[in-house]
Amino acid sequence: IKCQIECNDPNLVTLKIGANEYSPYDGEWGRLGIQIGKHTHLKEFSFSKPYGTGMEAVDIVQLFRGVAKNTSIRKLVLGDFEYFYDEDVDCQILEHLMPFFRAGQGRFEHLEIWGQMTAHRSVLATALREFDSLKVFVAHGNNYRCHRRVSYGDEARGLMKALVGHHDLNQIVLKGIKIGREFYASLANLLRDPKSRLAVLHLEQNDMRGEDATTLASGLAKNTSLKSLSISFNPHIHIAGWRCIFSKLQASKCMLEELNLNGILFSPGIARSLSALLTDTNSIRMLGLSRMKYVQDTSTVVLVGSWICTHVGIFLREYQYDSHIKLF
Repeated sequence: IKCQIECNDPNLVTLKIGANEYSPYDGEWGRLGIQIGKHTHLKEFSFSKPYGTGMEAVDIVQLFRGVAKNTSIRKLVLGDFEYFYDEDVDCQILEHLMPFFRAGQGRFEHLEIWGQMTAHRSVLATALREFDSLKVFVAHGNNYRCHRRVSYGDEARGLMKALVGHHDLNQIVLKGIKIGREFYASLANLLRDPKSRLAVLHLEQNDMRGEDATTLASGLAKNTSLKSLSISFNPHIHIAGWRCIFSKLQASKCMLEELNLNGILFSPGIARSLSALLTDTNSIRMLGLSRMKYVQDTSTVVLVGSWICTHVGIFLREYQYDSHIKLF
């Protein structure tokens, strides 16, 4: 890989640096960054946990100073910088990458960030305003080293406004991030926008409540573009919130193909509301119902199972559903 980087090999289109991936020798991080910056064929660059090396904070800064000069990368994955949790390295990296984002106009389309880097909302918003060609935005807030729970509350309005400015935005994935009501309202506005091209919306482990679900549902009712929706691992949504989501999806004109409800609190009332949606919707081909928590009599969960049996084309991945769901 080192040789491919140095000679600008056109076959090198993906480069991953991490514990189980390529990693240079100590003292060569700055040089590697310069070489990456000059590489003209690289399309995807990923960086994560360089455990087992003598890498220090100054090395990673030098690396990304070079990466920032690259003009071919379309997908950037900024993994776990918690290895340097005593220093504000993640924020420095975003600031050093500003020229990269600015030069990425019309080219750069996929940004994925992990850990505490997701907490730098204002810096992220500034970076996203440097261009408007983003198609995929993924933020994983979950990390066992995080000092605090990442939250996108009212102070994150600038980040959402910057995201909406990307007119070809196709996917939004937010995992392990507590989302505030104003952020849900902004998501609802994006969903109801007739010009929106959003096809994938995954909201998982967001501490979503019933009121948040109702707000989100108001956008789902007017949406025409969504293909995949996940509201997994949000067990605090009450039955009224789920009923609102399912009823609005029924009224929606979007042709939803995938619905993931893993890890939710599943009750007979929710099962009946979900069954009504599934019976009235012919487009859903994949249903995720794993690791659910059951309340009251689980026998009514067979309502969902009976729907699955009447739809020959339905596809559930292995381990995507629990044994409580009787397919008969």
